[in-house]
Amino acid sequence: MEILSSTVFAILTKINVINGEGEPRRLLSEHRQLKLAQLAYERELGMTPAARMAIKVNGTEAALDLAAAIAAEGAEVEEDGDSRSD
Repeated sequence: MEILSSTVFAILTKINVINGEGEPRRLLSEHRQLKLAQLAYERELGMTPAARMAIKVNGTEAALDLAAAIAAEGAEVEEDGDSRSD
């Protein structure tokens, strides 16, 4: 989506935002819609500061770090002396 938005923005800066009649180009509206859609995705994925704060307020923990969980489990197994070697 960012690539599309950047392309539209580049075209707008090249041809100007306002047409010969002094009205905003339709492409400007399309660019705005792309940016709003992009913001909606970012918000839903927790990529904005406000979304991250909302996640913290709701008590939701951060995403599971699978590598750390496996390493911790491996360390517990070694401490217990229950090493599995076949």
